Amino acid sequence: MKGASPRAQMDKGSRSDRFANWALRSAAMYLLLLPLWALTRFGLSLGGAQALKIYGLPLILAAGLLSATRLRRGAKAALVLVMLPVAAATLVVELILTVPDRQELNLRGMRMVWRDNRATAIAGMRARGVKAYPFIPPKEFGYGDSGPVASTVPLIPLGGISGVPTLLCNESGTDVVYVADELGFNNPAGTWDIRPMQVALIGDSFVHGECVSGEEQLTALIRRRAPGTVSVGVAGAGPLSELAALREYLAEVKPLRVVWFFYEGNDLEDLAAEARSPMTRYESPGFSQNLVSRRRTIDSLLSRYADSLVGAGPRHFTTRDKVQRVILLRGLRGALGLDAAGRPVT
Repeated sequence: MKGASPRAQMDKGSRSDRFANWALRSAAMYLLLLPLWALTRFGLSLGGAQALKIYGLPLILAAGLLSATRLRRGAKAALVLVMLPVAAATLVVELILTVPDRQELNLRGMRMVWRDNRATAIAGMRARGVKAYPFIPPKEFGYGDSGPVASTVPLIPLGGISGVPTLLCNESGTDVVYVADELGFNNPAGTWDIRPMQVALIGDSFVHGECVSGEEQLTALIRRRAPGTVSVGVAGAGPLSELAALREYLAEVKPLRVVWFFYEGNDLEDLAAEARSPMTRYESPGFSQNLVSRRRTIDSLLSRYADSLVGAGPRHFTTRDKVQRVILLRGLRGALGLDAAGRPVT
């Protein structure tokens, strides 16, 4: 039996070379779409190591794949043979993370899982006789994608529901619960009456004490040395809502020291989101919602919204959500810490 003719061998080699080039270029185009999607969502608000991961890494990989199209035919074929099973395995892992709503497999998405399952957690606590409420971040209630339309609510709360057991998170298997103070923040009752107020803390989840037991929380540690320490930190807060908390709650008590915490990992992202929200009203000197005097209204709004979440049960992704997540590899990138949208919520 005669072997294939030289011309047939050349045609076969040419087809395999074209396929290898197509595979490399397609993979490069896909990688280029990831930072473009991130750019449309976060703009130029990402910085430092986060920008390198979200924008730089896909661009570097895409450039490498495009450069690989210039390799010798055999080298390109070998590279594609390695890429194909890797791509298949990646897709399988993403489907496992996304399609059956098994978000518990997301190694770095524990706080996201907690957000999605908080209704079940609250329902369980209430079944045990504890009238608990989840903490509702200002951006979720007032101007986030999942909360009420901002124009339909009479105000934007900056804290939680006052005087109730508040379920903050569960990152390690233990519920972090605190009884909110008279203004809805994570402080012992009576803290706001201390004079002089020694220290006031402003910030996001680090100051709020998210997923840290009460006695080990940042504010509690400072309070050991300075009993007159109050916190207006809330998870998910950005610079504008933190400015709002300073104006609404701290101007009257006049603390001797104000410590404003900044987290470069997401505060600029949060600022970009707040810049498209009613929080920009706080850029005007003197603007105030007079939240201290509207405590009952805030409690009523937040408790009704929280009760609606508990009644609705856990959130599940729609088919459209799942398809988008698979295309963007949201589950896998979140597990590896390569997705700004899937970062731990602060």
